[in-house]
Amino acid sequence: MSLVGFLVAAVLLSVVLIPLFMLFQSSRQTTSNSINSILAAQLISTQIEKLKALPFRKLERYIVNPTRPNLPDGEPDIPDIIAGPFEADPETPDIVEDGLFRSGGVGFDRLTFIAYFPEPNPDPGSPDFFRNRQRIRLRVLVRWTESGAGNIPQARKLVMSTIVQNENYHPKPALGPR
Repeated sequence: MSLVGFLVAAVLLSVVLIPLFMLFQSSRQTTSNSINSILAAQLISTQIEKLKALPFRKLERYIVNPTRPNLPDGEPDIPDIIAGPFEADPETPDIVEDGLFRSGGVGFDRLTFIAYFPEPNPDPGSPDFFRNRQRIRLRVLVRWTESGAGNIPQARKLVMSTIVQNENYHPKPALGPR
């Protein structure tokens, strides 16, 4: 085998092997990133299910008693905020869990926003003030930083929302035309 033949073989081999190694690295990166997304979705659904399992009035304490939402059952349930405003603008999280979970060098933070729905600050002068306080929107955001292309850190986030209605609220149907 001549030197030229050896060099041609080495070039062809490198042309085939380098993309193959790059493919493996890209595949590993994609798998790692999808695992992080799955973990974030699991952290969100766990929080949503935990909050949905609470009785409506205990969930509402995060809105009307923002400084002390976890009152013991024996304490009087006197709200700190009676007529609003219930939410700040811009909205601030009601539950903050920094460094909640760690997996493979990636740390996950979870922020939970709890607000009345459809209006976070219902008008106390409105005849529908009580009715507008019978549904609560839960929005959970999980954020993390993972390595992206070229091992450059990229901030990621995943958000999910759901609506919880007061299980004891049964409005009477309207009689006749309005």
